[in-house]
Amino acid sequence: MNPNHIGAEEVEFFQGNGYLRIPGFFSKREIAELADALDRTVEEKRARILGGGGETDDDYNRVFNQMVNLWVDYEVIRKYSFDARLAEIARKISKCKRLVIYHDHGLIKPGGEQSKATNWHQDAPYWP
Repeated sequence: MNPNHIGAEEVEFFQGNGYLRIPGFFSKREIAELADALDRTVEEKRARILGGGGETDDDYNRVFNQMVNLWVDYEVIRKYSFDARLAEIARKISKCKRLVIYHDHGLIKPGGEQSKATNWHQDAPYWP
């Protein structure tokens, strides 16, 4: 798949499956840059919600470490959150005329023995 072209086949796949993988869209350098930025958010124990809200205990963080609006504090994440290429792809695959980003949302799950299983749950009541 050409990472610069999203056609009807890709739109149909997304509409039916809820995700789209675009091999080669991000370069290895870009992936490393994003991974480093996300690692920093965890190391710095960045608050989940701006203003220090939504703090959780270490046991919950073994399931997921969730943080929103990372673009505010991390320039690298800002660069990708506002990347016109991503916005255009999201607009196309969702069949929207216009697209507005509500927020970014980092979901970081620790690996290995630090991790805890994610129980079945429903997030829909919490997110618009």
